[in-house]
Amino acid sequence: THLLLTKLKINHYLFIQPNEKEEYEKWYDKTYCDLIICPSNFSELNMGSTPVRNYIMEYWKDKKYVWMLDDNIREYRRLNNGLKDVINSPVIFRSVENYVVNCKNVGIASHNFSPFICAGDYRKVVVKNAKCFSSLFINNRIGLKFRHKYQEDHFISVECINKGYTTLTFNHILYNKL
Repeated sequence: THLLLTKLKINHYLFIQPNEKEEYEKWYDKTYCDLIICPSNFSELNMGSTPVRNYIMEYWKDKKYVWMLDDNIREYRRLNNGLKDVINSPVIFRSVENYVVNCKNVGIASHNFSPFICAGDYRKVVVKNAKCFSSLFINNRIGLKFRHKYQEDHFISVECINKGYTTLTFNHILYNKL
């Protein structure tokens, strides 16, 4: 994901564990990225990505919205008239942001996973109250927390809906990951 965001000239942050600092400093590109060292090696808690995701939300507690991306996204594609074309533009994120900030009750929005949408398919642009995962735009003011080791994106989507907020999954821009 870092390599893609750097290629697209999008400023971003990498949250890493202290024991990974030396390795990351060998290869990450500082041009568009700030490296944030977490306070501990969260992997030792044996809870998957949940502790670092909660740390990221706490780190940005003064921000209403937080983008949280899995570390293995390799491209985004635009679904238009049944075609899935690679898109190399910050509009990947802006289109979702511009839509969501004008809504009153959205807790989480996400791009959909490209393999779930076949070329030639025609889909609604936005699906309400579906699962959100991997490329998340989270309302950081509603008190959501990741709580599970596996399928944590699915569970936080359910928590969001149970709190009375809407989830939105966007089909106009899709992500591919390893």
